[in-house]
Order: sequence, then C-alpha cells, then structure tokens
Amino acid sequence: MSPSSSNSVNMEAVLSALNDKLVSLASEVASLHHRDSPPPPPPSSSLPKPHMKLEVPRFDGSDAIGWIFKISQF
Repeated sequence: MSPSSSNSVNMEAVLSALNDKLVSLASEVASLHHRDSPPPPPPSSSLPKPHMKLEVPRFDGSDAIGWIFKISQF
C-alpha cells in the first residue's frame, strides 16, 4: 500500500468516526431540547403588592450635614 493510499484510508476512518460522533451529539441535543419543559408560571397572589411611599426631605441648599443625616436614616 502506498503512503498516499494509507493516508487516504486513515483520513476516511477519521472522517467516519467524526461523522458518527456528530450524529450522536445531534441526537443527544435533540432529545435534551424536547425533554425541557417551560418554567412554571409565577404563583399568583390574591393580595395586591403594597407600595411604599417615602417622604424624603428635599435639600434646600442649607445645612448639608443635617440633610445628609436625615436622608441616611431612610
């Protein structure tokens, strides 16, 4: 058998093995894709969510340190 003929046989064997592996992986991915189910819907609550409204003091330009102290309490 000539070296080029031997290389051709080896290349065909490698390509065949790669093709088999590719077909196997494609089959596994397809089975995983079909097995996944959509996530369940979030639980519904009959109670409305409370909304908090904070009364934050506005900074009027005076007493910056006092305003920072007040705002840091929130």
